Amino acid sequence: MKTKNILLFMTISILIIGCASSRTVPPPPPPTSSGQPLTISQAPPDSTNTPTPPAYSQTSSPAQSYPITPLFYDFEDIPIPQEMDIINSESRVFHMGQFKAGVLVFKGRVEPNSLVDFFQVAMTKEKWQFKSGFRYNKSVLIFEKPPKNCVIIIYPKLFYTYLEIYVAPSQSRI
Repeated sequence: MKTKNILLFMTISILIIGCASSRTVPPPPPPTSSGQPLTISQAPPDSTNTPTPPAYSQTSSPAQSYPITPLFYDFEDIPIPQEMDIINSESRVFHMGQFKAGVLVFKGRVEPNSLVDFFQVAMTKEKWQFKSGFRYNKSVLIFEKPPKNCVIIIYPKLFYTYLEIYVAPSQSRI
């Protein structure tokens, strides 16, 4: 009986400590229509599937910059919050000439709704056009930036929030 009480106490302690250490990402401020967009410097492709450090050329007001510097993985125009960790075993990217398509899967300890807010603002800054979507239990965001489309799926599971990013050619490129 004493052993069961100790195990119960340890389990509850781990849960409390784990939940207390979770972080949330505040969404970036809404874009303004007065400034020009940020440009990303072109970096050579990296085959190690590590994030490309963001290198911005600030051509507009400071309000246009990201408050928290995002990371860019295989797609140089899709920002990822630093709190999200890539799951290499579930991610696939296909290269065909200059075009890339595939899926990137991440997990992290962030609030799903703040992640939705982040992508709605950050993808617009990267010149993606929001097409449609829905949010809450499982959120789906659909963006278009010719000649490609991007579907972002965000959902909670146990102690983590999962993020799936699908990039595919537009119908005209198929």
